[in-house]
Amino acid sequence: MRLHHVGIRVSDIGRSRRFYSETLGLTLLRTTEISLEISERLFGESIVARMDVFQVEGGVIELFYLVGASRVESSDPGLGINHFALEVDDRVQFCEHAERRGVPVLRLKRDGHFVYFIKDPDEVLIEIRDRPARWRSTRGRVSQD
Repeated sequence: MRLHHVGIRVSDIGRSRRFYSETLGLTLLRTTEISLEISERLFGESIVARMDVFQVEGGVIELFYLVGASRVESSDPGLGINHFALEVDDRVQFCEHAERRGVPVLRLKRDGHFVYFIKDPDEVLIEIRDRPARWRSTRGRVSQD
């Protein structure tokens, strides 16, 4: 298992964009609009959300912001890490295992495919992704084909 990305909800996208690009020197890869359904499920608000994706070595940082929301204070409990993503060898098998252990799996349809989430005991969302074939485990070793 390896970390794939971290999603962070921010209060001021301009300030955060400058910090991640100018201060940390990261490259903005893309900005994506999030559907109302996914925004409702992730943030508890049916409001347009956008995501800026920044490249870091070995993964990405996703900055989420709600478009048209009233000013959000930095102390808002909804800010900060929204979710992180783990890559596993087989996400369907992993999610079935989680469900057998009593952990609900949230399945959201996005761009024609399903995105899978579970929650930790403190309700932090964990996205479960398939690991690219070149990094799949082979009897304790990592294959890099």
